[in-house]
Amino acid sequence: MEEEGIKSALELAMERVSKLPELSAEEIAEQREKEYRPLGEAIGHRYLEGILAVGELAPEAGRHEGDSGRIVRRGLVGCLSGAIELEKPAAAERALAGLVALAGKGDDGAAASDWGRLLGEYEERRAALAEEQAAGARLRLAALGISGSAVVPVMERDEGYRTALAALRREFEPALERLRSRLRREAETAG
Repeated sequence: MEEEGIKSALELAMERVSKLPELSAEEIAEQREKEYRPLGEAIGHRYLEGILAVGELAPEAGRHEGDSGRIVRRGLVGCLSGAIELEKPAAAERALAGLVALAGKGDDGAAASDWGRLLGEYEERRAALAEEQAAGARLRLAALGISGSAVVPVMERDEGYRTALAALRREFEPALERLRSRLRREAETAG
């Protein structure tokens, strides 16, 4: 009789689990996204750090099939597209090469051309902005009695320059986002 009242830990756990509500399809999808997306992001980070070669991206992402494979690929593509920034051109060019490879395009001259044009225009405008702001900073320093050939304003610390540079970045962001979106779309649909 006493044996009927004694339950194993497994039986107790199973009873508790059976009392839990069933997960909705949306909740299951969220859990799968949380589980598999970081795997794709990790592949992207390893590639950006130079641990993986461009030719290893698709096979690494292809280790997972079905929905989980699509989620891993989305994580990878998201990581690479997020690395396309005007302030970090070397990382951006590596990310661009990775996205082009994932899209199966080999050498996408249009993407490279768009990136080169954007970066060139940004660098040109940033240099002009820095020179303009440096001239203003030298005038402000001269008004304080600080002048001479050894006086070189540190623009990264100048609030006016930082504000103007942030405005310049915002101006270029829509075109940069169009490039990222196009590359994301091509890389995700190719897989």
